[in-house]
Amino acid sequence: MIDKAMAFGVIGIVALLVGAGSFAYTASVVGGLASQDQIDELKSSIAKSTSDIDSLRSQITSGETRLAEAEEVLEAAKAEAAFIAAAKAEAQDGDLIIYGSMDAPDMLKIMWPAFKAKYPWAGDVAYIEGFGSLMKRFQEEAARGVRTADVRIDGSERAFLDMALGLPGSLETSSDELYAPTQIVQNKLRNGYLIPGAIFYNTDLVSAADAPKSWAALADPEWKGKILFADPRLGTEGIDAWATLVEGLGEEKAKELAKGIFLDNEAVPADTYGTTAYNKILAGEYAISAGLINDVIQQPAGAPVGYSVPEEGVTVATSWVYTFKDTPKPNLSKLFITWYLSPEGQTQIAVTGRTPSLASLQGPGTLQDQVPDAKLMVIPESYFSDPDGWRIKLVAMFEEVGLPS
Repeated sequence: MIDKAMAFGVIGIVALLVGAGSFAYTASVVGGLASQDQIDELKSSIAKSTSDIDSLRSQITSGETRLAEAEEVLEAAKAEAAFIAAAKAEAQDGDLIIYGSMDAPDMLKIMWPAFKAKYPWAGDVAYIEGFGSLMKRFQEEAARGVRTADVRIDGSERAFLDMALGLPGSLETSSDELYAPTQIVQNKLRNGYLIPGAIFYNTDLVSAADAPKSWAALADPEWKGKILFADPRLGTEGIDAWATLVEGLGEEKAKELAKGIFLDNEAVPADTYGTTAYNKILAGEYAISAGLINDVIQQPAGAPVGYSVPEEGVTVATSWVYTFKDTPKPNLSKLFITWYLSPEGQTQIAVTGRTPSLASLQGPGTLQDQVPDAKLMVIPESYFSDPDGWRIKLVAMFEEVGLPS
């Protein structure tokens, strides 16, 4: 490596020589003291000296750049080591608390064990599963300043209601560069996974050949009295589902669908578009419903539930992960979220039957694998900024159709 002081000293000496040569050259031209050959030789010497100086300067600049890059890498390594040490200290001071809408067995038997395999010192997790009631608990605890969740995993409406109250904390993770800007909201919410939604049916009651192959087919009189379907007036999952159906089908067709399902076919209104709906179909309480397909994908071989991909498209529910702004475990929370969004964590998401939000991840569990060639109906962007407005809109739509409150 070039010593900077020595290098600049050399430049100075060469500069003096060039200066002396330049003086001799000027004197020779003016006084005729040198032959043309001597002048040419002097010019060549000066040119070489100038080239040597430029080369030396370039080497010094390159050396300084490499030194700066090495210092950046070293500082980053120091910061990462300090971050891990802080997370480890927080883990020794009690469990990480997570409130989430992910099924508890998936978190406790798949996600956390994989995280702990990488960070054995992470300890255990206090995981509580829930939906609307758990959102209210989180918000009430935060308002009272008592110990609440460090990390939240929840669907769009509940996550954005938390955002409206200013509860999520800001953070940057090393996984952020893997995601599209639209998957990170105000550096607080991060898209953790997707779940396609489709039509469920009990295979002991409905054959695969006869099962509805479209959303519109749910209005067929054949299914009168046999349907359980999410009602947006009863729960947040129903709002998610119907907002997506309105966006995907158009408002008029969505109204026709609501009328056909609930008025004409006397479907039982449900406060769920998730596991509860699946369980009722599994038990044979109803022949047909609709919901998120992760439960069907995970079910044991021979379980009597099938699903069909509607020709108009499948709904896609979006889940978000975020940390509480006042968590006493900011480093451990960030470490878990970083891992959760990494290729390693997203692979485990696929194991749970959910669709990883990491688009570059390929293989079993990805959206292309679960519903190949299916059209997707996504939640409208306006839903994220105004979920309550969508709830009001859907309630008004159901009233307009004539559905009893």
